[in-house]
Amino acid sequence: MSHIAPQGPPVAWLVDWPEEPDLGHYLAEDRSPSGRSRPLYLDAGPQPPAALAPLTDEQIEAVWAAKPRYHAPPVGQTDIEFARAIEAAHGIGKEPACPPTV
Repeated sequence: MSHIAPQGPPVAWLVDWPEEPDLGHYLAEDRSPSGRSRPLYLDAGPQPPAALAPLTDEQIEAVWAAKPRYHAPPVGQTDIEFARAIEAAHGIGKEPACPPTV
């Protein structure tokens, strides 16, 4: 799990006493002067996904070759164009000529 740097002030503090576990722990609005205080932050939220690179023509051909045959080989230009259209509809590579409708 990657560590995300906190942004802004803590929203609360987790206070406990490591030397005396029977005392338990609690949440506080401020740092405790007597116990161990650990700051708690809000999650920064979902991070945008990394940009995906389009497949190479060779990778498309390898995927095509591994699947059942719906038409005769070899992989044609229309097969590559179809794969590129799927990538574009998912935001990979170039923009789609016509966006998908849902």
